[in-house]
Amino acid sequence: MSLRSPGRALLALALLTAASPARAAGPPSEAAAGAPTTAAAQHEAAPPSNALRKNLDVRQRPTGIAELGVSLLSLPGATVCVEPISGCNTGDYSPVLEAWQLYAPLRHLAFGAGFTLGLTSTANPPRRDPAGFEREHDRRYFSLEVTARTTLLDAEPVTLWVGGTTGLAVVSDSFSSKRIGGDDPALVGPRADTIRTEGFALSLALGVDYALTSRWRVGGFLRPGSWFFGTTPDTNRVGDQGSLRGRVSVLSFGATVGYAVPL
Repeated sequence: MSLRSPGRALLALALLTAASPARAAGPPSEAAAGAPTTAAAQHEAAPPSNALRKNLDVRQRPTGIAELGVSLLSLPGATVCVEPISGCNTGDYSPVLEAWQLYAPLRHLAFGAGFTLGLTSTANPPRRDPAGFEREHDRRYFSLEVTARTTLLDAEPVTLWVGGTTGLAVVSDSFSSKRIGGDDPALVGPRADTIRTEGFALSLALGVDYALTSRWRVGGFLRPGSWFFGTTPDTNRVGDQGSLRGRVSVLSFGATVGYAVPL
């Protein structure tokens, strides 16, 4: 009897020792359930600015950017003449469509090329048409330029940049005959004639971009500069002249929408 009692006591002690780690660890289901809860808490605790920066910043590697814009072209001090003997106007304005293709090899540097197209002009300088030879006059502006930009301030999703453009500027003065009383006047030659004045364009540029998503962005810009034309204007067969000459100060401002693609 005395021998069995110590044996039973040792057996009970061994069983209690084996069961203790299982009770300390707790049910497996509780341990598994605790892991997602901890991960979710860490995710919620992460600052939202980190996720925003990761989503909006596509310029960590080389990027291609396509921009379309609308702007207003102002020539505030330009002397606009098509027939100097009849007088000149001062200043001109034109709504403009423009498109730019940019390449950003680095986060804070981009360069590319683009064009601007003036749709119409407000200046209508006086002229005297010969009797029975009434005409209409239209002026268009066009430029084809290269550009470079660098970032001044990067406070995502807002970016402030500065740059410049240079290239070719063209002024097209088109003269076309009117119909008089439903009939064409007696003319020899084409009904329309165009004088194209070509010059050199040079401008500074200051702009701001706002990233809507990782690819889409909107922005605005201000572009002061100068166009340089010859001092002797071209002349057509009836004495009309190109409307701009010499150095002309220009100012453009407008808005753009862009699409960026990491390369």
